[in-house]
Amino acid sequence: MPYFHHGAENEVATWCDPKKCPSDANSFNDGCKCFFHLNVTLGSIVQMTLYNIGSGSEVGDGFSHPFHIHGTHFYLLKMGYPSYNDTNFVSHPNSDLPCAPPFTESKCNNLKWSNSSWMNGRVAGMNTVDPSYRDSVVIPAGGYTVVRFRAVNPGWWYAHCHIMVHQMAGTAFAIRIGEHDQIPKPPPNFPSSCGVYEQPPLIKL
Repeated sequence: MPYFHHGAENEVATWCDPKKCPSDANSFNDGCKCFFHLNVTLGSIVQMTLYNIGSGSEVGDGFSHPFHIHGTHFYLLKMGYPSYNDTNFVSHPNSDLPCAPPFTESKCNNLKWSNSSWMNGRVAGMNTVDPSYRDSVVIPAGGYTVVRFRAVNPGWWYAHCHIMVHQMAGTAFAIRIGEHDQIPKPPPNFPSSCGVYEQPPLIKL
């Protein structure tokens, strides 16, 4: 069952205008009362490069992200790793998507391939013969992953890092597959509200 439909969709489908909500802004910015999502045509083939380069992937102490996409499985076509030193810490991010330190919060947003012939899905070194099929993948600190799937499951689907504090900080987005009239409607007796959760009183030990 898709997560959003009709009224709920209207509440979340406000696109983030980059002029009002720049890439280095946060939820406290008045122009960022919006929702990052991708609109995908039902039945189309989707290829995404998910990279982890810049702030949060610093040399020596960066985080890798276990990334999960709801509503679909995908083929893992390529993993791009950083350079490692003798103690297996990141010494330099992958140069396929160039962004040199020192890093700021938004310096490495919207990176482009160093080799322009890789644009439009033509990434060299992809395994298109026998790639693994999964719904989760690790995005290495200082590196990237390339995934591909056919969008055959209409609905709104959440994509997010599986480390909760990263998810809360914004390492998440949604994928809307299909137009509104292509997304299945909930049955008439389906609950429209789960109510308001009230925490029970704490018990003193």
